[in-house]
Amino acid sequence: MKKRDIRVSDAMIKPVLVYEDDSIATLKRKLKAKETNVVLVVDRKKHFLGEITEEELLKKFVPEHLLSSQKIVGVLGAGVDRSYFAETAHDLMLEHNYTVTKKTPMDKVLWLVYAPGFRFIPVLNDKKQVIGVITPSSLLDAFEYKQ
Repeated sequence: MKKRDIRVSDAMIKPVLVYEDDSIATLKRKLKAKETNVVLVVDRKKHFLGEITEEELLKKFVPEHLLSSQKIVGVLGAGVDRSYFAETAHDLMLEHNYTVTKKTPMDKVLWLVYAPGFRFIPVLNDKKQVIGVITPSSLLDAFEYKQ
């Protein structure tokens, strides 16, 4: 059997999607149903708007009584991050324009996944709709499977 090159479709996994106006309660329900480190935020036509990683989720789920601005400013010398008070998925999402398609060369995908500040890369179809996501672990799985 001839070994073929790894393609974007080999490395992408099914994304967990939330709409930008979904509540934090909806976001929590979706995350409990799926084990994931990231959810992709989309509009109603499934166009990519941003992502929410586990870091943003941790900020949201810290109990409010631990977020006294007096305690935080006094101890850390910094103000309270506004994302602590998020109400919708849009409030928590990180915006970026780094996406790929099934036709994107894998060297670019590798560069994006391991570039500083990025770990999760949405895969879009020709209509700019989210059809998958590439994560470091899904990338490693694809390379491991092909060997």
